[in-house]
Amino acid sequence: LAADIVAGDTAARAGRKNLIINGSMQISQRGDYTSATTLSNTYFLDRHFAEKAVVTATVQHTDVTINGVNKQAMRIAATSTATGYIGSRQPIEFINLRVGETYTFSCWVRSNNPNTRFRHNNMGGVTADSPAFTNDGNWEKVSWTVDSTSTVTTVHIYVLAYNGANVAVTTGDYIEFTELQLELGSVATDFEHRSYGEELALCQRFYYSNITNGNNRIQIDQYVYAGIYPVLNLTHPVTMRVDPTITKIGVWSGGNITPSTTSFVANTTSLRLQVDASATGRGYLYPPDGEGFSCDAEL
Repeated sequence: LAADIVAGDTAARAGRKNLIINGSMQISQRGDYTSATTLSNTYFLDRHFAEKAVVTATVQHTDVTINGVNKQAMRIAATSTATGYIGSRQPIEFINLRVGETYTFSCWVRSNNPNTRFRHNNMGGVTADSPAFTNDGNWEKVSWTVDSTSTVTTVHIYVLAYNGANVAVTTGDYIEFTELQLELGSVATDFEHRSYGEELALCQRFYYSNITNGNNRIQIDQYVYAGIYPVLNLTHPVTMRVDPTITKIGVWSGGNITPSTTSFVANTTSLRLQVDASATGRGYLYPPDGEGFSCDAEL
């Protein structure tokens, strides 16, 4: 319809429109998951929480070709048969949504489970499911339009095999999707491509990892005195959503510093690493290659 063309053209020219972060599956700070990984209900690719219930499943970051164009996608596949579900969700801050407006979901998806569909939690004040997709094992561009009436603090957007209750999931059932978009308006417009650097910065507001790479590593190396507490202050790459939870990754090495007493304190803009000098002399502390720490401010 002419009205749809006008609406779509207006939205396409409006600039930053996609409320989904990492919708094209570019960013994977938590690891290289090109091989299928056992799914354990956790964040997988940045901002995408992969999950399953009752069944066992794997999740994978995979390259796909859609209409001759190479893209990256998330793939979730059941490895057992049961009444349950498989899928993925992204929590969206309510501050990014306007009550009373109309929003449209869209993505490329392929699945062989007859119940694969969109779902939202609280966007319309309730949980609701879209009609099921075709789910014949071929790529399809799908969309769903809803009205936002929610006043809750977090809205969850899903792509999953579900129909309001757990459904039959069979070994070999799978969902693959990419270019997930949520935009203001009643028309699904072309996917908004953002640069890798911009997408990474959006992800790092919620999570980032500082992983060592040879000499480019976080470390303390200074003369210390027994009983003092050397401190290293670092600034986050971007301002984080809230004060993050910091997790030390791996077994750190130290000299005249006790690695086990390492402590982190963080706010939204920076963190402080504090250690305990166990003896007087040269004190050093560092993580081995491939290890370091992570900061988590996810919803």
